[in-house]
Amino acid sequence: MFNRLFLKNYKEIILYSFLIILLFCSCFFYQAVYFSVALIMIMSLFFDINNNFKLIVFTKCFTCLFKMPNISYLYALTMFFIAVNLGLRLLINIFKCKRKINYIFLIALFTLIVYLILPIHSTSIKALDSIILEFALLYLLYEYRSEIKLQSLVRTLCYGLIISSLFALFYSVSNRLQNIMPFVVSFNYIRFSGLFTHPNHFASFTVLAISGIYVLRLKNKISLLEFFVLLIPLNLCGICTISRNFIFGNIIASTIFLIFYILKYKRKSYKFILACFILFCCCFAIVPLQSKLLLVRINVLKYESIQNWVNSQPPLDSVVGDVPSADENTEQYSPEWWEKVFNGEIRYDPGRAELWKLYFNDWKSNTKTIFFGRGINAVAIGTMSTHNLFLNILWQNGLVGLLLYLFALISIIKFKFLKHFKKYAYSLIMIASLLFIFMIESNPVGYIGYYFVIICISNAFTSKDRRVKVLYYNSSLSMGGTDTYMVNLIENANKNKFSFDVIIKSKENLSTDLYNRLQLCNCKITFLGNNLFEQLIKVFVFYYKNNNYDVLHINATSGAVGLFAYLGKDIGLIDNVIFHSHMGGNDNKNNFTDKIGTFLAKNFSDNLAACSDKASIFMYGENYIKNHKIHILNNAVNVSLYSFNKQIRDDYRNQLHCVNDFVILNVGRFVRQKNHDKLIDIFKNISDNNSNCKLILVGDGPLKTSIQDKVKKLNLNDKVLFLNNRTDVNCIMQAADVFVMTSLHEGLPIVAVEAQASGLPLILASTITQKTDITKNCTFVDLQDSESNWGKLILNCKKFIRKDTTDLIISSGYDEKSANLKIENLYMEKIDENTRF
Repeated sequence: MFNRLFLKNYKEIILYSFLIILLFCSCFFYQAVYFSVALIMIMSLFFDINNNFKLIVFTKCFTCLFKMPNISYLYALTMFFIAVNLGLRLLINIFKCKRKINYIFLIALFTLIVYLILPIHSTSIKALDSIILEFALLYLLYEYRSEIKLQSLVRTLCYGLIISSLFALFYSVSNRLQNIMPFVVSFNYIRFSGLFTHPNHFASFTVLAISGIYVLRLKNKISLLEFFVLLIPLNLCGICTISRNFIFGNIIASTIFLIFYILKYKRKSYKFILACFILFCCCFAIVPLQSKLLLVRINVLKYESIQNWVNSQPPLDSVVGDVPSADENTEQYSPEWWEKVFNGEIRYDPGRAELWKLYFNDWKSNTKTIFFGRGINAVAIGTMSTHNLFLNILWQNGLVGLLLYLFALISIIKFKFLKHFKKYAYSLIMIASLLFIFMIESNPVGYIGYYFVIICISNAFTSKDRRVKVLYYNSSLSMGGTDTYMVNLIENANKNKFSFDVIIKSKENLSTDLYNRLQLCNCKITFLGNNLFEQLIKVFVFYYKNNNYDVLHINATSGAVGLFAYLGKDIGLIDNVIFHSHMGGNDNKNNFTDKIGTFLAKNFSDNLAACSDKASIFMYGENYIKNHKIHILNNAVNVSLYSFNKQIRDDYRNQLHCVNDFVILNVGRFVRQKNHDKLIDIFKNISDNNSNCKLILVGDGPLKTSIQDKVKKLNLNDKVLFLNNRTDVNCIMQAADVFVMTSLHEGLPIVAVEAQASGLPLILASTITQKTDITKNCTFVDLQDSESNWGKLILNCKKFIRKDTTDLIISSGYDEKSANLKIENLYMEKIDENTRF
């Protein structure tokens, strides 16, 4: 079990562990880069498409922290080898006619390259190679989009950022390493992760990772536990960059996320929103100085609040190095001074608003720059970038170049996404945060941002002709009512629309008939065990290994199984968890476990259901059901099997040797709940006054032996027939004259519906909900009434005239066809809802 849980993909884990070690060494020693590249080459050859793009994302995380030649070289080689590898795979598939070429994109890319190499641009081979490589990877990403999971890419980005941040932290605090290698520490360690590149770059990646986590949570592709585990360190790292990009980008992503979350979960959302608010407050409290600096930068706090800290710092020049200034003999802002700025001899940083204006004015200075730009090798004004991706492309390539870039990008996804806005609306979280970053930075996240948006959009509308996968949980697979109900539903479901698997708590009293019927439906059956702790471990492992189910339907006979609802939702990442109460009471003395389970079921189930009003009240409580929707799912039966048939009645009465007897029937497990003791006492009273009567008991269970001993002690052996679990209960009901139940508690017993479908009169304990009386042939008696009173009511059924009740069962919605349609609609409800946003 341990191996299956923690070494699910042990080869991948081992390879990534080696890669992390090599990347750690590569950050400090150039020679280690070659070993890292060699390992990446091997991994890319044997990894699938998804893992190849994970390698690119993972190595990119280190370039935004360690902007050194060795790391940049490693990332460039990673992209190159993976592009070649995936390109060859694509060509092979094209030659085998398994894929088609996107000629529109190839034409767009070719046009863009021709434009960039025009003499007016003075394009270098190095810059051109980079553009071709990035676009090639974008194209490959789209071609393989159905094989790439947004979930794995986002997780890789998050863990990559966290790991690289730990490396950076180690690098900055190690005195030994400080002596080995020179480096610059901005703001006296305050701007964490700003070692070799500007902290804004890392902040931009952090915003991208956080927005990705938001999308996954809305799509229910990441557990609540992992959501917070990843969100906390990413927010801490973002705050420590003291970057306004992080705070504003995070606010945009978080606001859109919360709007979608409220629309999706409505009343249930306030607890989650409160938890997120507390989390953000805690993150700011953990790093108080960085938080104060960040709040000063966005004008929430006054500058005077950090004056004491500023006074304690060394002069700025000693921290960031000397800033080039104008020549002493040259007046600042003179034509000569501006010429030096434009030539990159003077670093000039007037602030972003003024810098944008400077670049924009330079772009519109003449007709050539307006249409064709200054070229991709143009020297930045004063060595400062535009801080705006769109303006940067416009300044370098002009209007023509900007249009060609947009055409090349949009042609990758073939304009198809425009028709499917509702399906990819969650992607707006990532798109909005990226657009914000692109408006204030010159492409700090590279084309990695495009990767995520393309996958996020493409996966939303990529058609998947597959069946909805439903997982059932049931406490047993005996011939009990709930067990038969589950199997009947699976057998009668639309197999073109749904597929089913089953988790069974215990093999106790396993019905071979039900087991074989499930096998014929191609159900995968998993047994857990009798111990609750063992069940939880096995369910945890099952969900961890099989998180591809759309629906979890829990047939609950106790509140404790609400634990499985939580695990299904938060570990199995199941979109639609249905908790279905089948009990009107409980013999379980472990009330604490039931209360915990019921609490989890209420908070983590998407739909709460019950077989009757009584089962609903028992499981969820009267106060709860007043304010929440509970689906009442009828315990349906196959009426064609139970409709009255005189020929079957005569045959079975002959087989059971009761042709001339008054036959009383009870079907149920021999457990305390079914109260067989009371039934035997009632029958003893009837038998003392009537010689021609028989009691047939169908079922099995732990108390069967004690009931047999009681029958023997009362000298009723020749009048009480003990039948084991049977597959012909419908025929036995034909042979009976009355059906009796003395249960201490029930939800709405399926066997009582079956008895009514066969046309029998029923004498039921008043503990059973009166909703059971579908045919008006039921009489309810208090369990405290005397055995003689019970006996009189039972014997009165001798006068009962049996009729066909099929129409009544169908019109009341207790036939399998009506019940199945209602349940199938419930299965699709949450899935359809997920496509609306």
